[in-house]
Amino acid sequence: MIKIIYQDQDILALSKPAGIETCDIANDLKKQKIANQIFPAHRLDKNTSGILLLAKNEKVLKALQAQFKTRKIIKKYQALVIGNTPEKGIIEGYLARDPQRKKPFIFSNIPVGQNRGKWRWSKSEYKKIRSYNFQKNPLSLLEVKIATGRTHQIRIHLSNIGFPILGDPVYNTKLSKKISRQIGLHRQFLHSVYLGFTHLAIEQTISIKDPLSDDLRKILHYLASLKF
Repeated sequence: MIKIIYQDQDILALSKPAGIETCDIANDLKKQKIANQIFPAHRLDKNTSGILLLAKNEKVLKALQAQFKTRKIIKKYQALVIGNTPEKGIIEGYLARDPQRKKPFIFSNIPVGQNRGKWRWSKSEYKKIRSYNFQKNPLSLLEVKIATGRTHQIRIHLSNIGFPILGDPVYNTKLSKKISRQIGLHRQFLHSVYLGFTHLAIEQTISIKDPLSDDLRKILHYLASLKF
C-alpha cells in the first residue's frame, strides 16, 4: 500500500517506496481506486524514496511542470555519504550522458568534449546534519537542496566531490560498496524529505514533508549506537 501524504481535488503527493519506478505509480494508484487519472509531475530514481508529486488532470500537470521548469519548486533530500564533508557547500556543473557508456551520466565543470546528447547545467546545495563513524570511516548525513532536477543529479554531484552516497550501485567506490554491505544497506541512501510549491487553484504555498523511510532510519539508529 502506497502512503498518501497530501491530497485534494487536483493534486496528490505520496511517499514513494524504493524499488518502484515512477511510471508504475499511476497504475498502482488506479488499482487502489484512488484516482481515475493520475500524472507524475516529476520523477524519482527507482531506488530513491520519498515525496512524489502527481496531478489529477492535465491542466494541473502543465502548471506543476512549469514550476519545475522555472525552478520555483523547492526540493530537499537527505543523503548519507562516506567521508567527512564540509558543514555546507554548493556543487555546480554540467551533466551529459557518458559517451563511453561506463556510467549513465558524467559530470564536467565546463561543457566541452565528446558526449551523448546535450550538456545540461545543474546545481545542488548541501549542509551537514550529523556525523557518524563506522570502523574509523567518517560518514555524513546531508540535507541536499537542488536548484535543478537532472537525472541522477545528487548522486553524481556528491560522488564527483569525493563523497559518494552509500548504497549507490553506480556512482560508488570500493570502500563505499564495502561499508554499504557491512551496515546492511541494500539501496542508495537518498530520500526526498521536502517539497514546496504554489498551488495555483487556491493561490497558496503548499509545503510537504516526508520523514526518512523505516529502512533508512534503522541504518541511522545502528550507526548512532556505535562508539567513535
